[in-house]
Amino acid sequence: MVTVGTRLRIIRKDAGLSQVELGKLAGSNQSAINRYETDRAAVPYRMLIWYAQYFDIHELQLTNAEDRYRFRSAEEYVRRKPDWSEEAFFEPE
Repeated sequence: MVTVGTRLRIIRKDAGLSQVELGKLAGSNQSAINRYETDRAAVPYRMLIWYAQYFDIHELQLTNAEDRYRFRSAEEYVRRKPDWSEEAFFEPE
């Protein structure tokens, strides 16, 4: 499974931006962007929304939330995903 950080890194690189440039655009910094892209820190919800709006993509493309629909219930999803973090997960509209 592709991680959220990997997805963020791919999107940034495809746009031709450095971590420094993206940090400035997002009101953050290179260090924070690096932590998100290497999955050493959970990406705050506000940052996921910023990425989606800036790059004109749906929020589900940034997260593993779409994986939830492969399971019969939310409980099964949580059971199979021990690194699940409420901060990094949100409900689709």
